[in-house]
Amino acid sequence: MTTTTTVDRRNGAMDTVSVLQRKTSSLSMGHDQHEQLRINFRLPATEQLHAEIPADCSAPQLPSTTGKLFLSTKNMCYAASDMRCVFVLPLCAVRRVERIHHRHTAFAIAVTAWHNTTLQIALLGLRYAAEQFCDALKTRLKAQSSSLSHLQPFLATCWSEYLLERKDTQPPGGLGIVYGFPGNAKRQRDKAKIRLWAEYCRDNGRNLTLIRVPTFQKLVRVGLPNRLRGEVWELCSGSMYSRFFSSATYQQLLSQNATNQSIALEEIEKDLSRSLPEYPAYQTEEGIERLRRNWAIVKR
Repeated sequence: MTTTTTVDRRNGAMDTVSVLQRKTSSLSMGHDQHEQLRINFRLPATEQLHAEIPADCSAPQLPSTTGKLFLSTKNMCYAASDMRCVFVLPLCAVRRVERIHHRHTAFAIAVTAWHNTTLQIALLGLRYAAEQFCDALKTRLKAQSSSLSHLQPFLATCWSEYLLERKDTQPPGGLGIVYGFPGNAKRQRDKAKIRLWAEYCRDNGRNLTLIRVPTFQKLVRVGLPNRLRGEVWELCSGSMYSRFFSSATYQQLLSQNATNQSIALEEIEKDLSRSLPEYPAYQTEEGIERLRRNWAIVKR
């Protein structure tokens, strides 16, 4: 009797340990899912995964691809299984979401982005799961509606906006617009590259709403025009989303550290006047001050 009771208690304890292990495993898996989403789509550290579902997505210049659709705190993300179609779409840049008829699935939506690019997305799997995803999407869209006021001021800082629409305004571009860009523009065929990128952006969105299809990788390999180089770098690295969602961070860092002194800052000061001496912009007080600010923030 005693032996049987001991065995039962031991089995019960083992069952309890197994349950705890499964719970711990599921918790860590959830944490890993959030982190994996941020890594895969280069999202800010504040983004959390809210929902995901298998989906077919048709981009304007690409036939239907099969992959997975993700809903995070402030973005809707998609990646095809073969990576032929990838996008990160801030929810505040969504103009309209409507249900559409689809011949292969019972649940499909059309998503129109800020730059009037329309994506047709068929949600796969159980109807209940598709409805849950759409309910979560509706909730997140409402939560991000307040960010719409920040959208147009941010877009004014993107050169792709000027390239396609804002011809009558002063184009963004920093020191390059005033002092010219390094290199020989004719030899680098900047005009031809700008034309190709303009065509791509017209068909596939731009900056915050850009959809990456195989042509995007080809254009990057061909080379980036100087005026778009910073913007495409921001997009690919994910810093564009950080700048959009946390626009005040840079100024806050500058003000918080305005009076700080350190050995690193002293070393930076020695290098300022000898950085890229062949570029005229970095021989001016304005250019040196920009280098000072950016290097100092990186060191901190």
